[in-house]
Parts: sequence; structure tokens; C-alpha cells
Amino acid sequence: MAKRVMICPNCKSRNVSSDIFNSFKCKDCGYSGQLFIEFDEPELKRFKN
Repeated sequence: MAKRVMICPNCKSRNVSSDIFNSFKCKDCGYSGQLFIEFDEPELKRFKN
């Protein structure tokens, strides 16, 4: 099974943290919210290209 990866929709960073309320925060650009993109590793490679 492929590893799941959270992606910031603003800056495409993988440096994302979450809290207990399903809210996410990007540690790079500071974006905060619930809309984060989740990819499998193979999908991520296609997304970044």
C-alpha cells in the first residue's frame, strides 16, 4: 500500500501539521484550513511534474 502524503494547496509543500479538529497548517507558507490535498506517493510524482 502506498504512503499517503498531505500537500498544501497554496505552496505545494509537504511540511504540513494537523490538530485534533481536522484543521491543517502549512509550516512553510503559514496557510491554515481544512482543504489540504492528500496523495499517494505515485500520484504525487505526477502532480509535481
